[in-house]
Amino acid sequence: MTCAEDQTSKGSTFPMDSELSEPSESEMSAFFSSSFDDKTLSDLSSATSEESEVQVKSASSVFNESFIESSDLFDSSIYSAEFVPSDYGGRPEVTLPILDEDAANYYIGVMTDTEAFRFLTRRRSFFLYHSWDPESDQDQLPLMFIYRALNGECYNINVKLNDLCEYYVEQKMFLSLTDLVNYYAEEAQFESDQDLFDLD
Repeated sequence: MTCAEDQTSKGSTFPMDSELSEPSESEMSAFFSSSFDDKTLSDLSSATSEESEVQVKSASSVFNESFIESSDLFDSSIYSAEFVPSDYGGRPEVTLPILDEDAANYYIGVMTDTEAFRFLTRRRSFFLYHSWDPESDQDQLPLMFIYRALNGECYNINVKLNDLCEYYVEQKMFLSLTDLVNYYAEEAQFESDQDLFDLD
């Protein structure tokens, strides 16, 4: 098995001032299964169906406003967020990460760092996305882990792969992206005065 080359961590942060309510798992699942146009998705990706795990969908040209209206998200920044800009079709194609079951809901597609942090609705929440900079000519888009810390700031951290093909965003290693997502998702469920990992 050949491991993909490691990417350089960006380490950017974004301040977030408002406190938002986190959607339930059923809301998130409904949002990601109903908001994206299948034709656009097929145009954006050529992912194979040979894997036994579910290949998650990338973001597309349609954002479902009914999700916002029916959820507990009341912050004005959510309504003004450009989740899917009009030039989405011009974005680079990527190899979609393989995630199964509930872990698939944590991948939000190809977008800029600023767009990605709009998805974080509460402290200690996170998502995976492919980071795209429209001002640069990137051969390969890094897979990022975006996280909203207890201090209210958002951090985008590179998802790395070591020589043993283990994934990590800190010292703890995982055999698959699904294992990585499920671990942090379970940790994020509980109220705590500690961040999911050391951000120093």
